[in-house]
Amino acid sequence: MWVELLASMIDDAHFSPGLDEATIAPAERVLRRQLPPDLLALLRESNGVSRFKEAWGGVWDSGVIWPLERIVEDNLAIRTDPALTAYCEPFEPLLFFADAGNGDRFGFDETAGDSIIAWDHEDDRRHLIASDLGLFLRGWWTGAIVL
Repeated sequence: MWVELLASMIDDAHFSPGLDEATIAPAERVLRRQLPPDLLALLRESNGVSRFKEAWGGVWDSGVIWPLERIVEDNLAIRTDPALTAYCEPFEPLLFFADAGNGDRFGFDETAGDSIIAWDHEDDRRHLIASDLGLFLRGWWTGAIVL
């Protein structure tokens, strides 16, 4: 379902092999939360979705959805970064899974029923942008969601 949706919107999307429960369960323990059902279903189909583009003399992965390893690493790092924890609201209710390519990130917000927020890395603003992953993906890749 997710691979078909993304492939219909992004011609040059690259899909990785999906994950199994043996990989997912340890990540959830480290994150101290279960992955939202839509994200879990997507990762079971494809462990991250990439889109490669040429820029600045090289080829860059403008990740559509991060692979599980990056989801874990980035969420743990942001939750413990002293420079961020000094001025930002707590990150524990958030689960980042993608970025806008400019430092801003997208994540699920537990306090909003796992709706999708955009986090502004410059001033810690958090904007509710979609009520679920499907609406976020459609909105972001069609240009209906603008930061």
